[in-house]
Amino acid sequence: MLKTHTEKVFSVMEELEHDLKKFEKPFGNLTIAAPEFYCGYYLSHFLGPFIKLHPQVNLKLHCSNTRETLRLVSSNKADIGFIAGKQNQYGIEEILIDEEDLVLVANPAITHNRTVQEILDDCPFITYGMDEIIQGCLREIQCIPKTIVECGSEEAIKQAVISQAGIALLSELIIKDEVERGSLKVLYRFPKRLPTYIIYHENLKDFSNVTAFIDLVIEKWRTV
Repeated sequence: MLKTHTEKVFSVMEELEHDLKKFEKPFGNLTIAAPEFYCGYYLSHFLGPFIKLHPQVNLKLHCSNTRETLRLVSSNKADIGFIAGKQNQYGIEEILIDEEDLVLVANPAITHNRTVQEILDDCPFITYGMDEIIQGCLREIQCIPKTIVECGSEEAIKQAVISQAGIALLSELIIKDEVERGSLKVLYRFPKRLPTYIIYHENLKDFSNVTAFIDLVIEKWRTV
């Protein structure tokens, strides 16, 4: 009987804490998960301003690919996530904040007078994962990689391609400088743009930590 009453007390306390977080000013912990590119290129610009506005919030940032980010948010191990592509997962709210151009790139040294398929016959396709977006792009250009190398870091993929280790499909923002310098060559630009979403679990939609960070991101994202 004592155990039953104790469990009820803890349950009521958890519900009370949950409800209080909806009305309080941001405080406590906020965990954010995002792929490496978003962490370095975008989120680094938001963390400082957010802490200045809300110094009582402790931020934790996970660098993880889109699949892992979605898992962390779904399991409530991360409060907010940033992902590439729409996922349509039950219980997860998505807010569209941007769209990226996707390009197929390689080192110019391995592209001379060769088709994309000929390059893929000799060199691996280096990717962060063979999700539906990547597979759809390969179908669009009617190419099939003979060898696939998966890597969780966009920066590592870019450096591997520069080193002539293979060919990759990346966001144009990631390789813009290298294309301008001539160390990478765009082989194909995909007409369909890749959407970027902020995601969070539906049970966090009224939490002040979550709403405050999302409001800042929406306001500042396109100024980066």
